[in-house]
Amino acid sequence: MTQAILSRTLVLLALVMPMAERAALGAQDSKSLRDAVRNVTRGVERGEAQALRQRLGNDVPPGDALTALETATLERLTFRAADAERTYRSLLTNDSPAVRAHATAGLAALFVQSARYHDAALWFDSTNRLFTTIGDSAGQSEAYLGQSQALLRTSGLAASRAALTRAEALAPRSDNWIRSFLVCGALVLRARAADVVPVRLFQDARRLAHDVSARAEAACLLAQIEALEGSGDAANALVLLDTLALLQKGAGLTSGLSATRQWQGWIQLTRGNYVKARSALDEAVRLGDSSGTLTSAGWANNALADLAQRVGSWSDGAAYARRAELAFTRARDGPGLVSARVLSASAALATGDLDRAARSFADVQHDVLALFPRTTVEVLAARSDIARRSNDSAAARVLLDSAELVARKLGVQGWRNDLKYRRAMMDVSAGRFSDARAALATMLNGQPTLSPLLRYQLLARLAELEARDGTLPRALELMERALHEMDRWRATLAERGLRLAASQTRGFDWDTDLGVATVIATIATQGNSTVALALADKRRARVLLDESLRRSMLVEGGAPTIQMPDAVVTSSIIPRREVAANTAIISYTTGNGGEPTTMIVITAARTTAVVTTAADSIADLVRRFVAFLDAGHLARPASRRLAAVLIDPALPLLPPSVKRLIVVPDGSIHRVPFAALLLPDGSLLAQRFEIVTAPSVAIAVHGLRRSLRAADSSGVGPRRGVLAFGAPVSAPLANASRGDDWSPLPGARDEMRGIGRLVAGTELIEGELATFTGLRTAALRPGPVLHLATHARALENSLMSGAMLLAPERARQREATAPEIAAMTLPFDLVVLSACESANGSLLTGEGLQGLATAFLEAGSRSVLATRWRLDDRGTRTFLDAFYRSLLDGRDAAGALADARRLAINQQVSPAIWANFELIGDPSVAPRLSAARPWSRNASILAGIAFLCLAIYGARLAVSRRRLWR
Repeated sequence: MTQAILSRTLVLLALVMPMAERAALGAQDSKSLRDAVRNVTRGVERGEAQALRQRLGNDVPPGDALTALETATLERLTFRAADAERTYRSLLTNDSPAVRAHATAGLAALFVQSARYHDAALWFDSTNRLFTTIGDSAGQSEAYLGQSQALLRTSGLAASRAALTRAEALAPRSDNWIRSFLVCGALVLRARAADVVPVRLFQDARRLAHDVSARAEAACLLAQIEALEGSGDAANALVLLDTLALLQKGAGLTSGLSATRQWQGWIQLTRGNYVKARSALDEAVRLGDSSGTLTSAGWANNALADLAQRVGSWSDGAAYARRAELAFTRARDGPGLVSARVLSASAALATGDLDRAARSFADVQHDVLALFPRTTVEVLAARSDIARRSNDSAAARVLLDSAELVARKLGVQGWRNDLKYRRAMMDVSAGRFSDARAALATMLNGQPTLSPLLRYQLLARLAELEARDGTLPRALELMERALHEMDRWRATLAERGLRLAASQTRGFDWDTDLGVATVIATIATQGNSTVALALADKRRARVLLDESLRRSMLVEGGAPTIQMPDAVVTSSIIPRREVAANTAIISYTTGNGGEPTTMIVITAARTTAVVTTAADSIADLVRRFVAFLDAGHLARPASRRLAAVLIDPALPLLPPSVKRLIVVPDGSIHRVPFAALLLPDGSLLAQRFEIVTAPSVAIAVHGLRRSLRAADSSGVGPRRGVLAFGAPVSAPLANASRGDDWSPLPGARDEMRGIGRLVAGTELIEGELATFTGLRTAALRPGPVLHLATHARALENSLMSGAMLLAPERARQREATAPEIAAMTLPFDLVVLSACESANGSLLTGEGLQGLATAFLEAGSRSVLATRWRLDDRGTRTFLDAFYRSLLDGRDAAGALADARRLAINQQVSPAIWANFELIGDPSVAPRLSAARPWSRNASILAGIAFLCLAIYGARLAVSRRRLWR
């Protein structure tokens, strides 16, 4: 029996001994492979990637696992993710377990680098098992280190700390590489847990890591920055983030640099430094996309969406949120995806797309409750608002009850006032005005700490309720008080505080109009037309200045340039005293949710108000009509229907002497091409009137006052002719992802040269000279006309994306954005924007479209001729020639545009041409231009003929001399 046991023991030992020897051999092989991987890592961090690539060659010899592993590591660290993954996967079937273990570890590290943290956590599990099999404790420790990083993003602090504890238990004491990552990783977890960590520990850890790897040192810096930000020391956090960025840039750590820029951008955003925030976040997106770091790109896009919404650029916010959703979906980042979807739903709600907003908020609500419980109150409140505005009062009440229940359960105190306000608005919808009035008055009087913006909203809503009840004097008193308190508060703010205040795009209510249109309509119907007009223009002035402030926040050193003429709400103001006998002003005031539209008609004789159909009831008709015109069709039935609502009520109020209409639009009415509207007799409005668009009645009557920066003091006098700028050279598009069709513009060059043949003193700047600096320098000299012939982009509800194509300049993108244009000095009487859709932009209640045209007005130009849709090169050239000929005949800009329109209509030119152009701004602009002399126009031709004649004469003279010498 004993002999048998001994025999079996000997057999077992015979089997086990080779396995132990093989494990020892595997561990030794693993150490050699690990040293090779670390050497490649250090080489890349020292900037030796190219030399390593030359040493390793392009083709890995078959069976050379070491070279293949080094090559895969190099590809991973230089962000060739697809090549790295393919090479790593080819090693997973290698005979050596050590090679398979390191290939698996490389794949897991690649997934961490690409922010695919769920995949990384699973692959690190496999890595751990393989290193356990070959008895490599250092490999196991590194696997747990990587898994700790992945779990921090997917499972939280506890799981990450458990993995780090296992890594520390397995780490060889002599391995400083692992030890430095362990120390820095532990500090990251302590900072994330808000532990108080002495500065000395960060410094000691960083010194240890500095001698090992830039990646380890970056991890230590990251921990210290998290601790600083967590303690509220954002200023020092930003300083260290700059240090971290320099370290990462020098070591080629592109994925880490993307995260750093995203972090910097977010801190700058929270501090109100929007220019620096946008710059850092844009770079984070670029770096994230180039390195495949999906999460960094996603969070940077999320922050850009937040920034866009802060300045009211809702379509940009929606676009950034969609890009964030794509990145987070690919990265399987649940929290990021949910936050992006909430931002997307908010953008839909802010732009009035209630159906899409309702679907989006409903879809995301369950995930929000699981990941961000406190945000559930916001989602439920938004859904309640949507239901109320969609006339589903029962659903609105249920959702609001749920929001209050969640707020109480989670102790969310900040939503108490918002929910009270929503209760009051539900009473308004149900017609319980007295209940709503009592609730809003209690909020206003019982909470002296409410911000001025919230007080303004409460006062405006109370004014609406008084107007609905027919208590007109009280309604006017409350509305005056609301505007006065807001203006008085702003007068106390420094410039930066004023700009930040203007960026508050929403308080209690998603509806920024706040029932003001109802108050104005009620005042107007009671016969107080002048008071209604003054109130409407006061609102316009505030919104226009707010938009100028927001735009200035998007450019370095920007400052608001428009100063509105004073518009005091008082019945003593009668602007008609300054209206010429041949001019009439039609001012429109619109609201949301079926509020009435008020037309106020001002002539030299009287001021009269007419209340008509709600603007949102014709919004779809306007869109269809514009689409028909863009395609070259007048669509007479649609034109007549719009005219019946927007023009017919004003016609009986216009004296026969009126030849010019100044239209002051509001809301969606700004999109109406008034020139193409049909009058009852079948003629076009453009055939009967000269039509100008003004941002406000005050501007129409008094013009714009600006605080322009000093112009060029070089002693050069003002221009006498046209500055024609454009036809920039073609280059690879910087924003091809937007879908811009910015192909070369040969027609623009011909257009500009045609102006030179018509107008004396024309200066042409084109091709590679048509840069941002070129425009800024040339435009310093004041002049009658700046003519710009190039591509443009002006998106609906977009403040940030409006841009004009320019020639590339050094490292500069070849676009001039609307905020950059607004910050320039452009002292011209008239700017002609011969560019597609240059009159479009961000639609604002209480004001017009904020886009490129408004940016040029802010920059100092008195009036702008812009376009509503895409241009046709051939038709545009003929139309603009007619426009300039009328200017040369002494006509002002409005008269010249009317002449060009009538000529085109008489010649049966497509309405896509003559209805496309719109004159915006000061209606009194009359640029003084002189016609080019005939000999000047044909100077080049005459010079050519003279040269040819001289050549012929010289040839004949030479022949004659030869004959004489024979």
